[in-house]
Order: sequence, then C-alpha cells, then structure tokens
Amino acid sequence: MFAKRHFFTRFSLLLLWWLGVFVGYTGCIQPDKFPDEPHIKSVSINKTTIKNLLEDFIVSVEFEDGDGDMGITDTYPEANAFLIDNRTGYVDSLKIPYISPSGNVKSISGTLNFTILSECCIALAGISCTPNATYPVADTVKYSVIIKDRAGNVSNMAEAPPLIITCQF
Repeated sequence: MFAKRHFFTRFSLLLLWWLGVFVGYTGCIQPDKFPDEPHIKSVSINKTTIKNLLEDFIVSVEFEDGDGDMGITDTYPEANAFLIDNRTGYVDSLKIPYISPSGNVKSISGTLNFTILSECCIALAGISCTPNATYPVADTVKYSVIIKDRAGNVSNMAEAPPLIITCQF
C-alpha cells in the first residue's frame, strides 16, 4: 500500500514539474515584433506568360506590419497598395481590404493577393492596347509594389519577377 502511495506522490510531483516547465516555456514565447511601418518580404506572380489583354493574373505580396493598421475602413477608404509598371511608370492604385489583428497581438503578417484583369503590350507604333497598333512579338513587364498603412507609413518597394506578354491580337 505504501509503495502505491509513494508511486502516485512521485508521479504527481513529476507531473506538476512538467506542467510548470510547460507553463513557463509558453509564457516566455513572445509574439512577433515588427516595425510600425509595413514591410514587403516578397512579391510573386502566379503566371510567367500571359496573352495581351486576354488573361488575368495574380500579384501576391507577402508582408508584415507591427501596429496592425492595414486595410481600408469607412474612415480610411483611400488606395493603399500601388503597382508600378517599370515600362511606363504608370501607377495602378489598389485597395487592401481591412485586416483585423487577432487577440491582443497587434502585429500582423500574411499574403495579399491582387487580381489584375489584363495587361497590354507597349506598341512600337500607334496607341498601346489597340488592335491597329504595331507590336513586338512579346513584351516584358516588371512591377514594383509599395503598400501603405492607415497611419500613412509607407513600405519598402519590392519588385515582382518579370511577366512576359505575348503581343499578337
């Protein structure tokens, strides 16, 4: 009888010790700490080649933001993502939907996906994006991306891989 009680006492003490170690370890885990300014970690495109004016594609932006104030709201409806065409310098203004930080942790990170409905080749002669212009066989575009949070903090500029556009109409 004494041996059984001694076993359960030792087992209980060992269990309490492991529970203490677990609680101590999990209490030391800190949430990710990012700067208040958004930071773009990488940019990718889901295709390498598209047909002129006929195909959509997705630009994915991996980001992190320390104060968790990303996305549009009723009081902040302005564009907050900018896609810059390196061929022309044209800036396409996009909107990041509201992103809610979870729990007490304000830092957020994730991937934003922007669907771009089409892209056109730059014409050699005539007006770009029209069937009667003269085009090369293919055109290559690289996009740079910038994002902005509701406090007005602007991210770094990150470049997407090249996207080849086949130019035949």
